[in-house]
Amino acid sequence: MSDNVSTEKQQQQMKEIFICDDIWYGIFAFIHPLELGLKMALISDRLDVLVDVHFKSRKWSLGLLDVCRAIGGKGAEIAKSINSKRLPIPQGPVPNSVIGFERIWISYVDKSVIEFLQRIRRLFDSSGTNVSIPNAHEESPVWGIICQKIWPFVNDNICRFNLYECQFKRLRQFSPAILRNCPNLRSISCSTICPEFPAKDDADASFGQALAKWLITPRGDGFPKILHFDLSPNMEGLKRSFDNASEPFIFILTFLNVLSEQPFELKNTLTRERLTLRRFNKYKWLLVRCPIVRDNDKWAKWEKEAAEKRPTSAEEWAQRGV
Repeated sequence: MSDNVSTEKQQQQMKEIFICDDIWYGIFAFIHPLELGLKMALISDRLDVLVDVHFKSRKWSLGLLDVCRAIGGKGAEIAKSINSKRLPIPQGPVPNSVIGFERIWISYVDKSVIEFLQRIRRLFDSSGTNVSIPNAHEESPVWGIICQKIWPFVNDNICRFNLYECQFKRLRQFSPAILRNCPNLRSISCSTICPEFPAKDDADASFGQALAKWLITPRGDGFPKILHFDLSPNMEGLKRSFDNASEPFIFILTFLNVLSEQPFELKNTLTRERLTLRRFNKYKWLLVRCPIVRDNDKWAKWEKEAAEKRPTSAEEWAQRGV
């Protein structure tokens, strides 16, 4: 009886206090969908209609997705996050209200997975894609699938890449200039590969030369390229490349302790740039190539972001891992 009285009282109060639809829609955005459907929608007929409209018009993100081998060992399944409840691979087109995902981690690939990726391909273009490729045996057939079936999904929109030497070898067999062929690739993290000069990325180039070629190829949008690695780089090679340069390009390199170098600043009057080595904190150094005359506030922000946002694990880096 008390429940009925309470419900009637709520409905009477709702009739007495009118709140326009737009305000309700703004409030709904801050309420968990489960609370909306099971509580708010039951308060009144009007709220039931408004909640229904909200669900139909709302833009959704798929959040964290894990594509993995089925528990039974046959086929693929999908989970909202690692170790959560697994579900069959969704069939049919993705609703227009779904606009992206936070991260997709693909640890198993078969025909159904490729078809699923094809159905959600537009989601890869919703924002910059961060890529990390799980380690696989060098001769594993998965590399052929990655290069031929999966890489095309991320090539045009990849913005960050966690790179390992064995992976780089396989990817360069697919395309020697694979890094330069990613037009939006701005940031690379690699523990064991350092830029080598002369820079080139033909089939005979070393890993370091191919990395250097990507580094010195301007983006065209005014943002510096960012390269993270653990080893101390070949500083003399970087200095010579800077001294001999006739075209400007900008970058920020972050790396761990430099054993034999002291902070320095060089200038190239032809390109109107400076190359600066400085310590950022106790463990990390920055090598920055930038215009002699620059927007110091903007560059300070870029340098701080580059130094502080380097991921410390595959999961932190691979917001959209492959």
